[in-house]
Amino acid sequence: MIQYFQPRPFINLTQTWFIWLLVSMMVFLNTGYIWGLFFSPLETVQGLSVKILFIHVPAAWLALFSYAHLGLFSLLYLSSKSLVAYFLARSCCLVGIAFTCVCLVSGSLWGLPTWGTWWVWDARLTSVLILL
Repeated sequence: MIQYFQPRPFINLTQTWFIWLLVSMMVFLNTGYIWGLFFSPLETVQGLSVKILFIHVPAAWLALFSYAHLGLFSLLYLSSKSLVAYFLARSCCLVGIAFTCVCLVSGSLWGLPTWGTWWVWDARLTSVLILL
């Protein structure tokens, strides 16, 4: 496995798998969004605003996973000085920032009809803001 953390084998591996992973990701992501947003039934108490959670919760999980991978790749870079680990850590940082922004915006959009305000200084919300 360590040979894939050298630049040349990593580039060869990513070039062969990139298009297949991109197409499968787009198919599964769009299928999930279409089913979640258009075919799911309305909730009795929250009504239509509950469908925002179909975007908010996966964005929160992906943000946390991205930051966890950022930490792992940073440790790998510090221990082995592998440039591939450095670039993977940088890309995980950008993905984590994007999904954290989506999480905060969708959470605010959901919070207005549910709580009556855009933002409350709850520990969970504030920790995600600090994480950003």
